[in-house]
Amino acid sequence: MVDGLARGVTLPPPVPADMQQWVDLACDANYQVVLKQLAVANSQRETLKAKAGHYPTLDLVASYVKSSLGAAGAGNFGGNFGGGFGSGATGRAGSRGRTGQLRGAYYTNATVGVQLTIPL
Repeated sequence: MVDGLARGVTLPPPVPADMQQWVDLACDANYQVVLKQLAVANSQRETLKAKAGHYPTLDLVASYVKSSLGAAGAGNFGGNFGGGFGSGATGRAGSRGRTGQLRGAYYTNATVGVQLTIPL
């Protein structure tokens, strides 16, 4: 059996005296409630991320290629490599060095473009 309080003891009132403040404090400090709130926020972020995967994207694409042909392929340089319209392709046919041997040819192609991707 538990003995009661001694006679004449006065207890101080709870601080804060408002019941709603105690409820709010309990909800804010309860780890289970905080974990559930974080789980809801994380789920909302994951939903936004999944939706963003279906948005169109616009990318800048660039490439630069420099190739060379040996002396044996220099005669077919013009036929094998044709620079297309707007490709920025340049080339040089083989030339003879000081020893009279045919040196190789080179080919350079630089391309810059914009790529739009629309997921289906």
